[in-house]
Amino acid sequence: MNKSMKILAVMALFGSLTAHAALVVYEGFDYSGASDVDGENGGTGWAGAWGINGGSPSVVSIYDGTSLSNGAFTGAGFTPVGGSMSNNHNTFGGERTFASALSMTVDEEYYFSFLIRYPEQTEAVSTQLSFTGNANPVFVRFNQGDASVTVGPGTFSSTGSEGYTDDTTYFVVGKITASAGGTDSISINVFDNAESVPVSESFLITSGGASLSGSITGIQFTQGDLQNNDGNPASFDEFRLGTTWESVAIPEPSSLALVGLTLAAGMIGMRRRRSSSCR
Repeated sequence: MNKSMKILAVMALFGSLTAHAALVVYEGFDYSGASDVDGENGGTGWAGAWGINGGSPSVVSIYDGTSLSNGAFTGAGFTPVGGSMSNNHNTFGGERTFASALSMTVDEEYYFSFLIRYPEQTEAVSTQLSFTGNANPVFVRFNQGDASVTVGPGTFSSTGSEGYTDDTTYFVVGKITASAGGTDSISINVFDNAESVPVSESFLITSGGASLSGSITGIQFTQGDLQNNDGNPASFDEFRLGTTWESVAIPEPSSLALVGLTLAAGMIGMRRRRSSSCR
């Protein structure tokens, strides 16, 4: 390998590492051949395998071999892998623990994203992703009755009333803001197939004012279905947790990496011109 190629290889590696360094947890549900997710241990940044908090895995944590699809998600540059997890139970859900807990007693921002599809409004009350481990619930909830989305840390919550449609996949991007002073919040944006994810963070709904002591240790996906195992489950896919908006919403190389690649290409061109002029 000549020197020019080495420079490009190093810079390409740097760009890749920079782009993904802020991603802490990922789950794409790549479990080909599985019937349910209980006991599966793929992805990165987890302490152990998926479990359930009750009920039967064949109802609570169904494995669907087809990934969820959303235009905003793929338009941002993501590619879904594997399948997805579905829940068709009115009480219990699939749950998993992070390898490292998220402290809520320091000044920190935690970004997350996921795909979610909620079923027909006549069949379910709500579909919810909860962040577990804290005495106060932190959640993102799709409410079927009034087609709204609710977010909440603790007992505080705010509701957005965009036109959310049943049996549709949405790309949710959010941020949990922890404060050492005890004023914590959660913010989200919800993108449908026709929308584009902005390069800079932008949120539709924010709920704050709660004091969340301790830490967040994992997630749980549940559905408040009126009937168990009615063949119309809610689905969850492509979960990401990171320290920046870019790590969970826009999977592009960082601007620093792009600048580095540009400089490397310029240096190579300059070396070649100098070499030609000396002949």
